[in-house]
Amino acid sequence: MRRTCAWGSAALSAGALAGVLGCSLINLDAFDPSPDASRARDDVGASDAPDETTPGDDARDVATGDSTAETGDEPGPSDDDASDATQDVALEGVASSDEGGASDGGTDATRDAGDAGMEAGDTHKCGATVLAAKAAIASSFQPAGAGNVALPANLAIDNDFSTRWGSALETDPSWIYVDFGVPVFVGEVDILWQNACATNYDIDISSDAQTWTAMKTVIGNNVGDAIPPTAGWTAPQALHYAGLSGRGRYVRVNGTARCLAMYGYSIWEMRALGDPDSTCNP
Repeated sequence: MRRTCAWGSAALSAGALAGVLGCSLINLDAFDPSPDASRARDDVGASDAPDETTPGDDARDVATGDSTAETGDEPGPSDDDASDATQDVALEGVASSDEGGASDGGTDATRDAGDAGMEAGDTHKCGATVLAAKAAIASSFQPAGAGNVALPANLAIDNDFSTRWGSALETDPSWIYVDFGVPVFVGEVDILWQNACATNYDIDISSDAQTWTAMKTVIGNNVGDAIPPTAGWTAPQALHYAGLSGRGRYVRVNGTARCLAMYGYSIWEMRALGDPDSTCNP
């Protein structure tokens, strides 16, 4: 009897207290976090929908720039999309670099081909300068005698038109050759004969002074001058044999028939024109 009264008193006290505070008893089930309670709240609209945000959230998103919808900005690419875009740009850069490298390689190849072409065709066009003679050698020469001076071979290349080479008398063939010291290209040979000239002769070239190749064969010449040609290479008696093409170290004039039967062969001066580089391009 005492317990019943105590419970009743407690109930009355609670009711009285509620009446004094002017509020009703709170249903504790409303705070139940169970799924059923959440669904019940969604059904009756007791809380925000999952896709909505509270004003506080909106303010925070705007302040941090996280909410593009509230600020009016267009949605940007996701982190993955940005990463992919960055990677694509990097790949394009590599591709461009590779293309550039290929282009540079092509340029290098073209330059190398140009350099190789220059090396392959490095020879220049042959010149037509007077070639410097180092020595002259003859098959024979006229020695000094009574009233006569010696007429050695070097007198035909001393650039003195008053001196001459003279061979032994009445000897066929007789020859004289010039040594240029190195292989040269010969395009012209000029001769100033004394009146003891050669009617027939060959102009030869050689690399060893043993084997000779004829560049010009002359038949029937009768041009020579008994007195020194004061006009030098412009004298009308000067014979200019141009249009030749020979490569070698030695040039020879080989007389096979004499203009004057009682004499030998005699040359005031002789020279060759061409290029000191025997590999030149004619």
